[in-house]
Amino acid sequence: MTRITVSILIILILLPCPHCKADDDIPENSPRRTDTVRLVEKALLATVMLQNVERKDDGSFGLSSGSGLVIDTQGFVLTNNHVVAQDTVRRIVTLANGAAGPFQVVARYPFADIALVKIPAHESLAAMPIGRSHDLMLGEPTLVIGSPDRLTSTVSTGIVSGLQRGTRMAALGSAGLIQTSAPSGHGGSGGPLINALGEVIGVISSGRDNMENVAFAIPADRIRMAFPEMLFAEARYGFHLGAEVDMLTDRAVLSAVEKDSPAAKAGLQVADTIEKIGDRTIRDGVSFWLALTKAKAGEELVLHVSRGDESLDVTVQLGKHLPWSATEIDENNLTAGLKASVYEGLWERLPDFDSLEPVEETVAKTVTLDVTERREHVGIVFEGYVKLPHDGLYLFGLTSDDGSRLIIDGKTVVDLDGPHPAIEHGTQLSLQKGLHKLRIEFFEAEGKEQLEVSVQSDKIRPLPLPADWLTH
Repeated sequence: MTRITVSILIILILLPCPHCKADDDIPENSPRRTDTVRLVEKALLATVMLQNVERKDDGSFGLSSGSGLVIDTQGFVLTNNHVVAQDTVRRIVTLANGAAGPFQVVARYPFADIALVKIPAHESLAAMPIGRSHDLMLGEPTLVIGSPDRLTSTVSTGIVSGLQRGTRMAALGSAGLIQTSAPSGHGGSGGPLINALGEVIGVISSGRDNMENVAFAIPADRIRMAFPEMLFAEARYGFHLGAEVDMLTDRAVLSAVEKDSPAAKAGLQVADTIEKIGDRTIRDGVSFWLALTKAKAGEELVLHVSRGDESLDVTVQLGKHLPWSATEIDENNLTAGLKASVYEGLWERLPDFDSLEPVEETVAKTVTLDVTERREHVGIVFEGYVKLPHDGLYLFGLTSDDGSRLIIDGKTVVDLDGPHPAIEHGTQLSLQKGLHKLRIEFFEAEGKEQLEVSVQSDKIRPLPLPADWLTH
């Protein structure tokens, strides 16, 4: 595909959609205005189409597309991580009313297949908050809005046709998917799954090419729980508040206040409900964190708080976020690779390996099970340092079958303990450039075995932990 072809294609795609809005001439009391029509009218302006113009390895260009849900009138849109391609030369958002413009990726969280993007905020921008998914019933009606095959504002209806659906190798944050009979074709990923009350109960993530009327959605509760980890607001924007909110309540209720933090010094307490930050109304945990995307270290924030029957304004002076410091060590004393210790045993949980005697010891160029020929009733510990090339946010991923644990600078950052099929999970960390202590623990009971560690950052595409980063 040539540059000229891409330009023409973009112009065609961005033409206004003449069928995006219901006819205003139809009376409100018309039998044609069913409950479903009213839900569509409410939700339509909060859905968008997202497109990526991608450069291919051969120098040509391609176009991929998906859907998204506006969750905040500032222009924040929730979509799938797989919708927003990594290698792009242009990103375009098209609103349901035909308006179009660029968008940028704010944050990714592949372990739940979600991403947050920012689009231009128009006066007419509508938003739909993320609801709950804890009490879904088989058979209850569902509505899906998306842009399959770039057909903007495509609406389909169905029911909740399955719960707790999994994939062959599930990310810990995206297992237990909602199955719906509302069709959603290619390009529908990222669109909202809506219940009969007009609440967003999930985000469409995939379908099945070999099955009709089957689509899968990431549950709203899972999205809520993953949202703070994805946005990682304090590290991303460089401030320190020191408070956490309960992500599963209908309000922004503080669930933790860090000792000696700016939040604690200002007098904030666990169970306080944050009603406003400045002049922005806070409705839940998601809007709480989104309201802090413009916060800066040293800034004073006025929080309107409910505490029991009392209402009060609390002024918090934000501190500065401090990344984890690199380890000071003479690199002349380091050798390439990680120390690998192999143990024999049959465990249901990761043992205290330091109290056991290894049966093999070697040096591994990278994290691999090939350090030993043993494949069952085996444990492995990798130890050393990982040398990071720049300051910033790093997203580490851990995949294992069976139990594993990722420990950085002495802190457990991913824990996949216990016997289980292949599961992937990860965490974001704010780290200084340089050496950081690394320890990976693993055990295999019986059956299939797998162990992988990945890393990515805003400057590095996802890749297995590179061998030239590892020393001991």
